[in-house]
Amino acid sequence: MKKLLVLVLLFSLVAVIFVGCNETPTTPTYTVMTPDGAPSMAIAKMMMDNNQFGRKVNYSIIGSEAVSASFTNGDADFIIAPSNVGVMFSNKLGTYKMVAVTSWGNLFVVGSNTYKALSECADVSEFMQQFAGKEIASIGTNFVPDKTFKHILTTANVNATLTASTAPLIQSDLKDGKIEFGILGEPAVTATLMNATNAKRLCSVSDIWKQVVGTEFTQAGLFVKKSVIENDKAAVESFIGELKASIEFLNASADNAKSLGNYMESTGKSTLKGAVVSKCYLQMSQKFVMAADVKDDVLAFVKVLGVNVAVDADIFYTAK
Repeated sequence: MKKLLVLVLLFSLVAVIFVGCNETPTTPTYTVMTPDGAPSMAIAKMMMDNNQFGRKVNYSIIGSEAVSASFTNGDADFIIAPSNVGVMFSNKLGTYKMVAVTSWGNLFVVGSNTYKALSECADVSEFMQQFAGKEIASIGTNFVPDKTFKHILTTANVNATLTASTAPLIQSDLKDGKIEFGILGEPAVTATLMNATNAKRLCSVSDIWKQVVGTEFTQAGLFVKKSVIENDKAAVESFIGELKASIEFLNASADNAKSLGNYMESTGKSTLKGAVVSKCYLQMSQKFVMAADVKDDVLAFVKVLGVNVAVDADIFYTAK
């Protein structure tokens, strides 16, 4: 009887082990978020294709005001975000890492046709002197557009005043000749110049930043939750590959850009329009670069925006 009981127990143990070894692993579900606007075009192809990169993936377009809460609450596993916001929370909370820079500046100075574009000036000093004593209407008061151009003016030793405005107001005021200069982001710039024939694109803020400040304009990038990096690095590497391909598809042609813009428009959650995106996709400056390769530029950029992070802070993802 004892032998029979032992045999039953042994068979039961083997059966449990056998079943356990043959259980199908649970496929993780990830949330991918992007704020609306030009930076979202980095992952537009992935969203349009509902690219699952071997996992279960939910894509979400959020308002720019919801980005901070997404970091704080840990809502996103993968998120495209302004560099200053993402770096601040990655450093403060320790729950995210910056993986890549994807947006290198979609901001432009537009102005009356009576002024010279940067390309029409003998040097950057001649160009910057045009703003001396002038008022420049700007979107994003106390955010990237406003703070970065104020830093450019200070570095160039040019005294000018930035006044708070909105994209629709700048668009109408330029058209009506009520203002001489405005700072806008794409695709609003292209939409403005399609109607305001008395105005033109004077310079990209990123180009003038590089010449005056001397570093890259690392406006936005990809941030990934640290727990995903630690537990599913294969997913991170797959996402990186698909993100590169998505950006390459966008930059390949106006037709590609239009199809992506049309898709974003069709979601009902984006202000992007295919007809406009097809005209300004290259000015959206989407390019994939690992953040660890340009970390000095990133840290210099976010410092101007009030984020001070130690150079050796463990906030940059590296593939090991």
